[in-house]
Amino acid sequence: MTAKSAKEKRGSSGVKLALHIVLTLLLYTVIILGTIYLTKGAYAFSYQIFGNDTVADAPGTDVMVTIRQGDTTQEIAELLEYKNVIKSKTAFFIRAKLMVNNSDPILPGVYKLNTSMNYGNIIRTITDPGASFGENSEKD
Repeated sequence: MTAKSAKEKRGSSGVKLALHIVLTLLLYTVIILGTIYLTKGAYAFSYQIFGNDTVADAPGTDVMVTIRQGDTTQEIAELLEYKNVIKSKTAFFIRAKLMVNNSDPILPGVYKLNTSMNYGNIIRTITDPGASFGENSEKD
């Protein structure tokens, strides 16, 4: 009976080892796939912020947008998303916060933007004193 016990112990030990290897491989697979998923998501979001992401290909559609005195960057981002000029208000908000400074603020006025403009072009337009068609106090 002792010989049988030794074989059972060895068999049990082999099963434990195999189970340990399978679980370890499963854990590493989940970690690797999770990392790939998160990396792809981070890249896509970063591309929206820093890349040439647009709503439409050129020539796009012209959209008139009114920015009022006192509108916050968040409100402007929401307006642009509502008007379908940008894809993501969050990505635009981050890009605007990185690009806009006190010497070149977002200016109130009426702007002709296009759905084929990227975030950088939109921000340059709404901070350019000569790009506005005039001021308008009503909200679009």
